[in-house]
Amino acid sequence: MLLAACVNDRAVAGHLDGPDTAAVSLSEVLTVLDRYPVSSLESSGAPAGSGGEECAELLQAFGTDEFNAVRAAVREALKGHLADGGPHIRITDRREALRGIML
Repeated sequence: MLLAACVNDRAVAGHLDGPDTAAVSLSEVLTVLDRYPVSSLESSGAPAGSGGEECAELLQAFGTDEFNAVRAAVREALKGHLADGGPHIRITDRREALRGIML
């Protein structure tokens, strides 16, 4: 959910919707993750039953080891994709690799 909130932040900022969200740059998502994950979670707009509860849990956990562990896991996944594809890699460029992520 944290990754989704950060992607959503960049999609909204870029006026991207639906399938166009795949044009979001992974380096921009990493910046959101590092600099303002709380505001991305707060503005995610995820409704109950579709991530809203998870957003609320993450917001409650902000500043704890649990939150930091989630953020570190997301950061490592993003860094792996960036190392593989370069600094301008977008979601659409990593579609097949992103489908293979198992948590």
